[in-house]
Amino acid sequence: YALSPQLLADFATLNGDQQRAVTKVLTARDYALLLGMPGTVKSTTIVFLVRVLVSLGHSVLLTSYTHAAVDNVLLKLKAHDVDFVRVGRSSAVHPDLHDHMVRRGNMGGRSGGEFWSGDGGFQAASPEQLD
Repeated sequence: YALSPQLLADFATLNGDQQRAVTKVLTARDYALLLGMPGTVKSTTIVFLVRVLVSLGHSVLLTSYTHAAVDNVLLKLKAHDVDFVRVGRSSAVHPDLHDHMVRRGNMGGRSGGEFWSGDGGFQAASPEQLD
């Protein structure tokens, strides 16, 4: 992997468990799971991993059981200037992430609940998929 000097420096600040987790994820054949009790800095590790994967040209889908968990990671990614799109009900999303949210709309007279992201990229979805 060809990582930037900043990512290499940030890797050096991770503890041994985090570094091993990063190595496992980057060398996983299909997928990897990060497990740990609350307070074991999983979100810090996830933020670092997303930054590395994005820098390598990969797309990342981040999901969680709660909006708060997703927002916690996305707020940290925003601080690192990582580009992302947030999908969800605006009432459940942290206000500082609203500028990254998918917006509902009807483009070009088409029906079917098309929506668009802040960067102008288009995807089609039914209104039910957005709720």
